[in-house]
Amino acid sequence: MDAATIISTSLQVADLVKETYVNYPCIKKWFNRKFRKPIHVLIVGESGSGKTQFLSTIQGEDNFPEKRTMFSHDSTLELPNGRRVIFCDTPGHQSMKPERDRSINDINRKKYNGIVNIVCYGYQSTEGLKESDVFQGDSIKESFLKENRERELKQIQEWLPRIDKNCQVDWVLTIINKADIWWEQKEQVVDYYAEGSSYEHELQQISRLTKAAIIPYCSLISPFMGRPRPSIFGDKIKYALHVNLCKQLGELIGIEWLK
Repeated sequence: MDAATIISTSLQVADLVKETYVNYPCIKKWFNRKFRKPIHVLIVGESGSGKTQFLSTIQGEDNFPEKRTMFSHDSTLELPNGRRVIFCDTPGHQSMKPERDRSINDINRKKYNGIVNIVCYGYQSTEGLKESDVFQGDSIKESFLKENRERELKQIQEWLPRIDKNCQVDWVLTIINKADIWWEQKEQVVDYYAEGSSYEHELQQISRLTKAAIIPYCSLISPFMGRPRPSIFGDKIKYALHVNLCKQLGELIGIEWLK
């Protein structure tokens, strides 16, 4: 068999494999599960911002743990196309910093492909909070929100310096969670994290190394600290935000995200 015949036959086989891969979803799913490496994602954020609830939502679960995350742990999500995404959920409380650092150190060990940072514009809800710490009459204290936002900025300084040209992280997604609480002032909230803000100034440190995106989200709809507040937010908006999240994750990672 001459070289031309060998090349022609090889190309035909390659075309057949490609056609089979594209046209038969079950084969594509098997191939992705068997041969494609999982995508590793680090989840970070202040305690009470809704990291674990976000993880439950993205996995299509209705079980939302109420207790504080004490240790880092991995959860695997398999998409309908067979691609696997492994999320590492980290504890956000200040007292859990040594445990959180163990996962953050893996950034330099090239473990993670991307980072999801959960923020919530200061509406962190943590164990032990008293209403008097949060509310003044029917209004939430601005001092409470401001202090929590400062903690958000302080915590990203734990992992941002770890992202350099030698690590594997090529995208960072900021999710502004609890949209049901702040939706009526959404432009103000998004602007707080967007271009020209203190938060965006921090992200500029890695702008040449990674892709970055900021999106609003809502893991669940519930009264903050048990106090219902009037809002135009509803299930339709929540679903639209979820679809947008899946689309954004797919674009950042470069895969078909159908969850």
